[in-house]
Amino acid sequence: MRLPVSGTIGVFALALLAMLLTMNRTVGVYDEGLILTGAARALAGEHIHRDFYANYGPAQFHLLATLFGIFGPGVLVERLADIAIRACIVAAAWAGLSGVCPRPVAAVATMVIGAWLAFVGNHGYPVYPALLFALLATILLSRGEAATPSRWQGLLAGMLVGLAALFRYDIGFMAAAAHLAGILVTRRDGRLRALPTYAIGATLPVVPLLAWYGASGALSAFLHDTLTFPARDYVAMRGLPFPKPSLTKLSIYLPIIAAALALIAWHRRRVSADGKLRPFLAFFLLITLAFYLKGAGRVSIEHIQLALIPAIMLLAALSGDIRGPQRWLAYSASLCLFIAAINAGAAGQRKLNAADQVVLKDLPGFLASPGQFQAEGAERNAALAYIRDRTRPEDLLFVGLTRHDKIFVNDVSAYFLAARHPATHWHHFDPGLQTSEPIQRQMIADLETARPPLVWLESTWNDVREPNRSAESSKVHLLDDYLAAHYAAEATFGSIVIARRK
Repeated sequence: MRLPVSGTIGVFALALLAMLLTMNRTVGVYDEGLILTGAARALAGEHIHRDFYANYGPAQFHLLATLFGIFGPGVLVERLADIAIRACIVAAAWAGLSGVCPRPVAAVATMVIGAWLAFVGNHGYPVYPALLFALLATILLSRGEAATPSRWQGLLAGMLVGLAALFRYDIGFMAAAAHLAGILVTRRDGRLRALPTYAIGATLPVVPLLAWYGASGALSAFLHDTLTFPARDYVAMRGLPFPKPSLTKLSIYLPIIAAALALIAWHRRRVSADGKLRPFLAFFLLITLAFYLKGAGRVSIEHIQLALIPAIMLLAALSGDIRGPQRWLAYSASLCLFIAAINAGAAGQRKLNAADQVVLKDLPGFLASPGQFQAEGAERNAALAYIRDRTRPEDLLFVGLTRHDKIFVNDVSAYFLAARHPATHWHHFDPGLQTSEPIQRQMIADLETARPPLVWLESTWNDVREPNRSAESSKVHLLDDYLAAHYAAEATFGSIVIARRK
């Protein structure tokens, strides 16, 4: 089946322009900050897990570090890379729907996906490149003939999922599980050949990375950051319950509804002579469910978005199929697609109304100084200026909280915006980690070695209480006691205290 190359390029260009115009110029303190700071550490020659904590894969950090090395470290470089990846997802969705549903339906679904990607999600988030590679692999597998898959399709799809894992280990694993299940369901005579071919492709990008982790001494840290700690603490510390269904929250449940409709349609087509849509339904049903399971640990639209994109593609495929007794499925899917569009529009309205720094609101200002980005709020920008004015570029910095027995987030972006290197391996805070005694002892040892002249202590999130264990005190005050004994407050900017070493 031929891909609509010229149309796909046009969709990419339009999506890129729309995302650029709706981009805000305020840097996210936590999620975007940890990517920027991790990339800066990679640019300085440090390696993920071995030299600094992160629960993502290395690819996003090293991709940005490479771009920083070419164009110079800057938020604009990260933002352009991010929106280019998101625009590629939109273009991939358009290409994937080509031949599966009527062009007007494909166009509507593509615009809805573009709106979700423009209005929801943190910039630099490695979910997006992982989603792009997983989506391309799913499209590739779903276009194969049910009984005679070619070797190159399985191999290439596996390699794409392996690349996805380099950005987000968990997404790569979930996508691989979904694809292997899809091959078993849709491939008949060729399944024994397709499974090992896909598996070989998936391991090609991953095995060299694991071998390097073992050779460099990073393997135990990798296992801690990505398996031991998340399995023990992530859901307990970060989990959120499902919200009550409402029109504005319905998108959180749309992937499950889309999967249910697709399952019914796939089952009814089992004995149909026209099985063209069955591989698409099977693979996108399975990838939607796998990604939904990934997002269900912390239920928010940002985390469910991973499953929402393939779910919208499912809904589009079903909406275009209005023949015979399955017509009610098409109408149900069309209604869900309409709800997804309404929710995306509401998200866009919230973003455009809340963000004064959206490019579209000040296009001449953006064109005059495209590289100008700011932290959230005047007080945060003033604190950053204070750090830059009173330290040298080679001085290390610690950005923490006024209490470390209870953690929600910390301002990881301050390291990058102040252009100061973190003084500790554990610069990116997670509840259950930096609140624990062993990690606080390691942080104290790092601070004793680095002796940063100034530290940034913040109380902004002290009163944040989510319905999980992050709201509880660990009763570990070692780090707080150390900071109180070795640093004295020098300047205050709202909830931010800058303290100097005594």
